[in-house]
Amino acid sequence: DSSKWKVTLPLERCTGGTNCIRITVPGQPKQIGKRIIRPKRVYKVIVDTGSSYLVIPQYKNEDSTSSFYFNTILEDVTPQTENKNPLTTLLDGNYLGYIFNNILISVPRDEDVPFELDKSMYSPTEDIYGSQLGFIEWKESSVILRDDRLVPLYHPAVVLGLLDEALTKESGGALLGLVKNSNTLSEKVSLRPTFFQQIGIRPLFAQTDERRDITSFQIDSPNKQLTLLASKDTSLIPEDANNIIDLINLQPLGDFIEHYAFVVDELVLNHGEHV
Repeated sequence: DSSKWKVTLPLERCTGGTNCIRITVPGQPKQIGKRIIRPKRVYKVIVDTGSSYLVIPQYKNEDSTSSFYFNTILEDVTPQTENKNPLTTLLDGNYLGYIFNNILISVPRDEDVPFELDKSMYSPTEDIYGSQLGFIEWKESSVILRDDRLVPLYHPAVVLGLLDEALTKESGGALLGLVKNSNTLSEKVSLRPTFFQQIGIRPLFAQTDERRDITSFQIDSPNKQLTLLASKDTSLIPEDANNIIDLINLQPLGDFIEHYAFVVDELVLNHGEHV
């Protein structure tokens, strides 16, 4: 049954006519008084068919209309032996968030608990977004998506990038790259694990811990849905579809990732100028 290997996520409209999904990125637990608090940030990430990595802004943007605006959530991960009072304020009421056992509650400030991600094995890279040159720091986090069937394939943590301010402005915010494959022979860039190389699908209530890597996706913009499929024997394209364009692989020409590309026979510009 291929349906158990299919996940559909809701899309939201973001700035510039883009589509976004929401993800939660947990940070490192921090000692706050006698309690251990884990901050989590909820991002709206742009679904990007032209990139391959999950990248988020390194700095908070105070503009709530921006595409990467996030809420902060605090989770009490204090061992139960230390959790004598289940209803408490942080630091004797100096914080605006309340925690009841392990229930998550949004708070309007995130500066109260520092948000830091675990280091990864990958060093920072210099990248170009559009015409903008900048830097990306590569971190790790147990990223949470809006469906429990989407789980890491090999390691509990996912490698993701932290954009500097210049790249954040150029990209428009956090990005979720949907390009899966990298060109391992390319020497143009320092390759990192793509998001789809790290995340797969595991059926709910399965008797085993089997999980499969994602093989295809479908963006249904009018109905605001992103569908992911983990099946090499099933296609998201209907058998009777007649509006299909064949893709070509640009990696033999030096492309460092497997961009989704196709051949254009003719391009008409300026009401009749052929290219």
